[in-house]
Amino acid sequence: EDEDEEQVSLCAFCVDALEVLACAKEGELSQKMLDILLPAVCQVCGLRFEHVSALDSHKAEHSTTGDQTEHLQANEVSSSAVMVPQTMRKRELVAELRKRGKSTVGNLPTLRVRLEKALRP
Repeated sequence: EDEDEEQVSLCAFCVDALEVLACAKEGELSQKMLDILLPAVCQVCGLRFEHVSALDSHKAEHSTTGDQTEHLQANEVSSSAVMVPQTMRKRELVAELRKRGKSTVGNLPTLRVRLEKALRP
């Protein structure tokens, strides 16, 4: 029996739910999910926040240093420094994955592989 494929229109909630399922399957957050979950972005260093109030507190840290590029340069150094996931502890792996918007769920070997993939150009 031939079944015709029906076009189904989805509501915005269902479209977002499909995005969540895709991210769960891939084991990492897509840019769309980052935008949904962490919409407030620091224009100085690029860190993301769930609420504007957290971003405002973070911005105050930039203004207390007097040099808004200092924080950005520190982040660039830490992200470009040689990282060896195989020697990192779980809390370090989780922190680095979180910075990169990747999933932090999993056992130690899973987190190490995920960070290794995230570090590849």
